[in-house]
Amino acid sequence: MSEPTDERADMAEYALFFRDESAAFDDYSEAQIQAVVDDFVTWTKDLAARGKFAGVTRLSMDSPRVLRQRAGGIVVDGPYAESKELINGFVVIKAEDDTEALALAHECPMLKIGGSVELRKTDDFPLPG
Repeated sequence: MSEPTDERADMAEYALFFRDESAAFDDYSEAQIQAVVDDFVTWTKDLAARGKFAGVTRLSMDSPRVLRQRAGGIVVDGPYAESKELINGFVVIKAEDDTEALALAHECPMLKIGGSVELRKTDDFPLPG
């Protein structure tokens, strides 16, 4: 994940997960895809300028898999025919509360192109050592 741009510890962190859903990227030209990427870059720069950006990762579309434990063995699903099942990236934001996090999620460019944004508050994880 990218390095945080603002270390304000008083805010909660939220992850925004992106799914294409009805976005028809297969039908997009290179210029249209670049415009979408540019919108995301502009949006994350704006979040950073407001002290709301904590990190971003773009996930590769190369051979996604989901592993599940079933009947004593591991079942592997994927690659997926339906993009609505696939998380293709996420951003971590900082917000004062759930209301502000939801308002920031409403600004996400994924919504303009027919995708969805899942908003989840993060919790601390006990690290060893």
